[in-house]
Amino acid sequence: MASLAKRTRQWVAEKLITPEQASALLEYEKKRFSLFSLTNVFLFLGVFALGCGVCALVAANWQDIPDAVKLGVLYLLTAGTTAAAERQRTKNPAAFELLLTCYMLLLFAVIGLNGQIFHLVSDSWKAFMFWSFLAFPLLFLTQKIALGWLWSVILLCSFAASPYADDVVKAFRPFGTSGPLFFSFLSYAVFLTILPVRETKPVFLRPLCFFALVGAVVPLVLPYYPYHKDPEPWTLVFVSVYGAAFAFGMHKMMPFDAKTKKLLTGSIVLYILSVLFFSERAFANNAFLTFAVQFAQILLIVGFACYIKERRMFNTMAFVAASAILFRFLNMFETLIKTGFGLILTGVVLILAAKMWIVFMKKMSPRFDKEDAS
Repeated sequence: MASLAKRTRQWVAEKLITPEQASALLEYEKKRFSLFSLTNVFLFLGVFALGCGVCALVAANWQDIPDAVKLGVLYLLTAGTTAAAERQRTKNPAAFELLLTCYMLLLFAVIGLNGQIFHLVSDSWKAFMFWSFLAFPLLFLTQKIALGWLWSVILLCSFAASPYADDVVKAFRPFGTSGPLFFSFLSYAVFLTILPVRETKPVFLRPLCFFALVGAVVPLVLPYYPYHKDPEPWTLVFVSVYGAAFAFGMHKMMPFDAKTKKLLTGSIVLYILSVLFFSERAFANNAFLTFAVQFAQILLIVGFACYIKERRMFNTMAFVAASAILFRFLNMFETLIKTGFGLILTGVVLILAAKMWIVFMKKMSPRFDKEDAS
């Protein structure tokens, strides 16, 4: 609070805020729940020491405790946490979020203890996926994005470790060489669908939006693998119909302006053409064509981020585009770089690239600053 008072005085002196606004800020901060206050720190240490002592005592006598007592205590603890969270839901939002987090973690303990007592043999991914289904409704109650990230990571990791992931890979095999591009197209479609609503209440939307963008970008930066086969004929029809349907839905339902929709249409058309016309022979004999198509798609995503004024997405995608060019340069001049002249040339190229990036960002910053101010 003292540091905030000092900063507000500086802001008033610089005429950034009025004295009335400074007083209002201090009053607002006084009323806020401070998790790191001295009292709360001692309370946390006390509860932590108490919990460690109970855990140590239980662990030392675990084999002697009847199974019914283990289950009964755990279920009572879970039910008590639920009741306490419901009581604090409107009275103390911070306490409610803490109790909700504890409840989600207790679900792990319930699954593990039931498996141990009843000798249930199962793969680990099943337990984590079962927890994901149990915890899913709780994501509509919390406002902590960290719980959304935790849930999303556990769900995706458990799915990746399951046989269902192999089924997904097999489903893309008929697409042959175009499989990674079509996966990128599907991920980009999911990203565009979630993007307009990612800030709404379910906290898992923002992490899923991020992972969908990652799924779209990764195939665009991976090198070509020549063992892929040509796509089967029916996949070309499927991609054409899917692309046309998504483009139509995007124009009719997505809340973007006309310029942004035109840019997205160009991105969709490029995806469709890439999937339709890129065969194994085209990839094997035209490595530069592969890079050009992938890089063009990355630039379209950069343009989309610029149009919707998403500074973080724009910076990230611009970095991906610059990295793609750098890796392409290093791949083309790998032998030359091993010489002194090659190192000098590489240094000059990197310095020029950095200068061009600084100039470019100076021109682009007013566009994002205008949006931030509004």
